[in-house]
Amino acid sequence: MQSLGVLRFSILESEPDFVVAHGYKWLLAPRGAAWLYVRPDRISELEPLAASWKSVSDPYADYYGQAPLADSARKLDMSLAWFSWIGARAALKLLLSLSRDAVESRALALAREFRDGATDAGFRLAPMEEPSQIVAVIVPDAEALRSRLARERIIAAVRGRYLRVGFHGFNDRSDVRAALDALRGPLR
Repeated sequence: MQSLGVLRFSILESEPDFVVAHGYKWLLAPRGAAWLYVRPDRISELEPLAASWKSVSDPYADYYGQAPLADSARKLDMSLAWFSWIGARAALKLLLSLSRDAVESRALALAREFRDGATDAGFRLAPMEEPSQIVAVIVPDAEALRSRLARERIIAAVRGRYLRVGFHGFNDRSDVRAALDALRGPLR
């Protein structure tokens, strides 16, 4: 959820049983689009919470849901949230046109630059695993920072005592500088 779309991931290499992803964060899609991958030998273990007309083997023949559920992943299909999927398709098309290596490398480099700048300015980082495109910094006055970020039109999360920023392939060093300037501002 916090990396698919910005950090490289291969189902073939990792061989997961299940992968769930919503589209509205790093996949750049609108809310309402989500995906579930199920390793083929694990499909029989899942039952849909709310079977739909698409959950049978041939939804156009068994339209009224009287047939048993499909044996394939089709049994988990739901009707689409149409407008979300228009945006999701465009977002995935964009992401697939980019080099996965370049997106990951850029996002991680920008996060590293922000992490280093925040540390150099005397801020403590929240514990986190690296590599990550997300950085959390402990801040002395979250409300003042939230106001400053809004004035500077910087989109970041301020929750509790933490500033949380994330970098994607479309960000650049000016975004890092702007976030660091806001962090270093009259808060200290």
